[in-house]
Amino acid sequence: MDLILQTRAIHKLRPNTEWTLDENNGLVFITPNVTNPTEAEITQAMTKIKFADEQAEADKAAAKQSAQAKLAALGLTADEIAAISNA
Repeated sequence: MDLILQTRAIHKLRPNTEWTLDENNGLVFITPNVTNPTEAEITQAMTKIKFADEQAEADKAAAKQSAQAKLAALGLTADEIAAISNA
């Protein structure tokens, strides 16, 4: 299991809480009166986060492609667009 993604999921499920996660004790909340999320909840949150990350990356690529097309429509050359994009 991707530990960073799992950590992000726990933060999403139980915001503003303090907790630890290790191999021996698993997930332990330091903040009192907090129930542990189920494995299914964590897995679902991880799936949503991963999808959101992938969508954000796709949106970023689409925005870059759109910007480059607009610059080309304004008459910039491919080299000029590349120079701006890499700046």
